[in-house]
Amino acid sequence: MAYDGTATKQVAGDANVRALPDGSWTLFVATGDDPEAKSRRASGIMHSPDRGKTWTPLTPFAIGRGRDGERAGFGPVELIATRGHVSHFWATHAAKWPESWRMWFAGGGRALPSGDTPAPLPGRLGQRTFVRNAITARDGRLMMPFQHYLASDTALMEPRCGVIVSADGGKTWAEHGNIRVGPVHRRFDWEESNVVELDGGRIVMLIRASGLMAMTYRAESTDGGKTWPAAATLLRASALGTASLYSLGGNAVAMIHNPAGRLALWVSLDGMQCWPYQRILTKTTSVGPKEYMSYPHGFVSEDKAWLHFAFVDKMQRAVHYSVKLPGLK
Repeated sequence: MAYDGTATKQVAGDANVRALPDGSWTLFVATGDDPEAKSRRASGIMHSPDRGKTWTPLTPFAIGRGRDGERAGFGPVELIATRGHVSHFWATHAAKWPESWRMWFAGGGRALPSGDTPAPLPGRLGQRTFVRNAITARDGRLMMPFQHYLASDTALMEPRCGVIVSADGGKTWAEHGNIRVGPVHRRFDWEESNVVELDGGRIVMLIRASGLMAMTYRAESTDGGKTWPAAATLLRASALGTASLYSLGGNAVAMIHNPAGRLALWVSLDGMQCWPYQRILTKTTSVGPKEYMSYPHGFVSEDKAWLHFAFVDKMQRAVHYSVKLPGLK
């Protein structure tokens, strides 16, 4: 599909496109005249009844709760939609960052937004935590990677990564893993993590450690995400940028990422050991997206033929993009 941009007000963070149980799509973004982690940050949402061909105007995304004090600075993070429920996750930054940083969710409802009472993530993850792209494991569990910081003060310190897992459709979540990406007692900035499932109950996590020259680390669980190593391993040639991973069945994986100012699709057939298919989707040009393309989030069609995702263009607008996947046979 050709470039298809959707203009918004300033986009202050992620853009996520998801398919809802009724077959429609939704795209939600963080908006506002503030950058990330500021109190005036808000959220907007658009809907598409025809699978991305047309979109409704951007409207505020309400969650049925006040947005003052510690509840200010609302920004969407993730939405999980299955046939039985819709769960959504968001962060509130309030006026003090990172001391007032909170992560919330509401799950189990059948509509968006859900009428369920918002709750913080369990245990320590209710503070100084960010979650990323969720997956549905092959046994039906929901799984979502997190990045958590043990200390804040004036900077984010001692990052840890892992997953939260739900076996009841998103109503409750349990934490697994306490992975570090390097020596502790140092600042590492933004440890963005994504996960994908391979054959044999293997879950692989890639972590972009922006404070370590944007290097990429890998950690693997061999028991379905229950246990993880204490530390991740640095990948060779690991300037992958912000990556999102998508299972194509078996050990086949698609990855959308943004190396060197470009947006690229890579496909692996051997559990992410090699990437024989590499395709540049957008380049730095005077037409279309340019200079700063970040945080691609989306989903694979049920027939594994298309990858539909959204990304943020220069922190100004959300862009929906659909790309044809290569045949795997």
